[in-house]
Formats: sequence, structure tokens, C-alpha cells
Amino acid sequence: MGELTTKSCCRRLAFALAAVLSLTLATRTIAADADTPDMNLVHSVEEVGTPNEIIRSIPNVFHDYRVVEEVVAIEKIVNLAQKIWKIIEDNKPVVDVKYMYANAVPKGVPSTEELEGFSPIQYRSFRHYGKNGFGATVYDLTYTILHRYNGSYRGKGRYLDAVTVLPHKVEVLWGYKMNYSVDRVSTVNVGDSEKPVASILMELGFKVATVIKESQFRQVYEFRGDSPNVRSIQ
Repeated sequence: MGELTTKSCCRRLAFALAAVLSLTLATRTIAADADTPDMNLVHSVEEVGTPNEIIRSIPNVFHDYRVVEEVVAIEKIVNLAQKIWKIIEDNKPVVDVKYMYANAVPKGVPSTEELEGFSPIQYRSFRHYGKNGFGATVYDLTYTILHRYNGSYRGKGRYLDAVTVLPHKVEVLWGYKMNYSVDRVSTVNVGDSEKPVASILMELGFKVATVIKESQFRQVYEFRGDSPNVRSIQ
């Protein structure tokens, strides 16, 4: 009986040691996977041409906000539209992203329709993609940034409208999840009190992840009310 008890204890001890060894090996494997070339992504952004079909699909996004103010302060720049919004969620463009945008207008205007002289829509397209350590492209995104500039209030100031980002190509390798969003919009007057010039800084947040690891990338674009150009700030 004592011999059987001893053998039983030995078997239990052997099973316990095997379980500990298996858990240790599994932990080491997961830790190693987190540092494999497949997860060490290199992000790249390059300007590309805007397809004609995208230009034709750009919405006319003048909106009437009907802000009730008694006094218009042309030197105080505010954003009456969106402050943050999602562009891509779980590898798919957000359904109403075409109608989500920011602007930079004088504080107190009852409506953006009170402004005049806005330029036609200005646009630039970019390709943002990431490659792993094996050289494979794991995500590939093309998007277009838009804005109108040169708006004025009763002949004064230079303001912005329709500042947004439109995705039009989203390709993600199986096993990866991508999210893209406007995380912050800030407005400021870069002119003076007599000749205000609106400026918008738009901060974009990008995340791509697997079940093991997440990689992040941030971009900042500057729009000015007196310029058709957009400046990229890394």
C-alpha cells in the first residue's frame, strides 16, 4: 500500500513539473513573438495623386449652425463643427465620415453662410502604409485631406471651412486591426486683431494591432485661412 502511495505521489509530481515547464515555454514563446519581425512595423507616408472619382465625390459641406451671439469678434477664432471624430474603425471607414469636418470662423457669427469669398475645395492625397520586418505590407491606407480657405466676414479676416479627412482605400492584412481618427482640432489667430488669419492644427491618431501587440502613429496637419497649402508637422 505504501509503495502504491509513493508511486502515485511521484506521478503527481511529474505532472506538476511538466505543467510548469509547459507554461514557462509558452510564456517565452509569446514574449518572443512580441519582438519578432512580423510585429516591428515601419510606417511610411507619401503624397499621391487624387483620383478623379474621389474629386467628384467630395461633398459640399457648408452648414448653417445658427449660433446665437449678439457681438461678432473677428479676432477670436472658434471651431463650430467637429472637435474629434473617427475616420476608420476596425478596418472600415465610418459611414458618415464624409459629413464630419472642422472649421475656423469668427466667434459669434450666426451662421457660416455669413462668410463670403471661400475658395473651392482644396485637396491633397496621401498613402500611409506599414511594413513588417519581413518586408510585407500589413496595412495600406490612402486618404485625402480637404479644406476651404480665404473666407471673410464683412470683408475682414481669412477663415477656414470644410477641414476634413476622407479615406478611399483601406487594405489590412488578415490578423491585423486598424483604427484611424481625428484626435484633436485646435484653432488660433495667426494674424492680428485687425487682420485675423485662422489656423487649424488637426492631430490624427493611427493604431494597428494584433492580439499580441499594438503599434501607434501620429500626424499633425496645419491649415491656414490665407493659404491653399497644408503643412505636415511630424
